Amino acid sequence: MVLGLLDGQGSVCFRQTLPDEHRLGPVGRPGGAIFVAGPRRVHAVSWDGRLLATTVVEGLVGSPVSLEDGGAAFTDGEGYLVVFRPDGTLRYRKRPQTPAAPLALAARPSGGVLVAFGQEVRGYDADGVELWKRPIGDLASRRGLAGLGPRAFWVWSSRGAYRFREDGSLGDRLPPNSPKDGQLFAADLGRGGVFYALYSERGFFPIKLTAFLPTGAPRWSRPFTGDRPGPCRLLAAPKERLAVLCEGEPQGRAVVRDAEGLTSFDEELVRPQVAFGPDGAFGVADDTRARDMSERCRVRLFTRRGEARRTWDLAGRCPLLWADARGTMYLGHRRLDGQASMGPPPVSR
Repeated sequence: MVLGLLDGQGSVCFRQTLPDEHRLGPVGRPGGAIFVAGPRRVHAVSWDGRLLATTVVEGLVGSPVSLEDGGAAFTDGEGYLVVFRPDGTLRYRKRPQTPAAPLALAARPSGGVLVAFGQEVRGYDADGVELWKRPIGDLASRRGLAGLGPRAFWVWSSRGAYRFREDGSLGDRLPPNSPKDGQLFAADLGRGGVFYALYSERGFFPIKLTAFLPTGAPRWSRPFTGDRPGPCRLLAAPKERLAVLCEGEPQGRAVVRDAEGLTSFDEELVRPQVAFGPDGAFGVADDTRARDMSERCRVRLFTRRGEARRTWDLAGRCPLLWADARGTMYLGHRRLDGQASMGPPPVSR
């Protein structure tokens, strides 16, 4: 695999070839080590592209996280925590004192790591010493976990979200009667510790989309009308903007909300993608069909207010839509910068 770093102007800072196929990562803190895993090894690369360390670790699973000190934490298939120092070397590999498998990791704001299990959450210091463990109100096979700086953290599953304080004591429940009633369809943590949740408080309706401040108080709350969501994910973006992407048959749905929760975009689409620039402008890509039923890719660029800027109708299915730090949009490896001299970018099949 090739690990590369781009600066805010889109220039390549470094390109490092690593002797592995890519599996997990990269994760890291600005200016510190960048951690990326192959099938049997974890590589740490410096911010200027130097290989710092390579460690043999087999069977890594889940999503790794960067830690407050510049290190990183992984989990393996045997249920061990695998934690690295800021210099890229292995700090420890320990198995928590529980038969349950780790489901999600997050950086502990004051150092160390938070780990969510099927029915509890635990906090560990930088050396892997368990500091506390707390029960969660539901039993889940999948969880999300996100820290809120020094104040609190959220842990969630489809049955509800729980806001814990830094010492592990329980703060808020979402929905308020979870896990007895209501459902959580999707959640994500945005910049500044704003927690976004798509949920129903009673049964399956009504459904709300709410942004919560780090204190747990709602910043805004809006109804989410239409059909009951299928599998959904939330994409928190700069300028406190949010995208909701839901799967569906034959069509999914893409919704973009602004910092006040007002709708900038809402359409039913096939395989929708949304990408945001740093100023809140965004692009939407979706798969379509021509009259002869051949596959096409439609790409639209919008201002932060949701005003259409430009549209492309291209051959083939849509590859990844993404934006760099300048706000330039890309479809796969091709740039969508609005320059007529470039012509429409081709789409990989």
